[in-house]
Amino acid sequence: MNGSMSWRCPVCATPIQHNESEATPRHGTRYRCHVCRLELQLNVSTDDLDVIPIEEPPAEAPKVDRRRSERRKTIRGGRRATDPEGG
Repeated sequence: MNGSMSWRCPVCATPIQHNESEATPRHGTRYRCHVCRLELQLNVSTDDLDVIPIEEPPAEAPKVDRRRSERRKTIRGGRRATDPEGG
């Protein structure tokens, strides 16, 4: 690594806030652009800050409100849609 590495976001060129005692980004440390809100990390092959890909949260199954689905089964007159017609 050379000492002239830029402390700027590769997307918007905003200076990255960091500890002034650090001449260059540390390997394995995540930095954040306060404008883009992207996370950045040192690429040791290029000596540049690269954007860390955003990880998608795992998809959750939709939650069913059982109380609401039970209310939908009841039709006017207090009968349930599943009750016999003449009852």
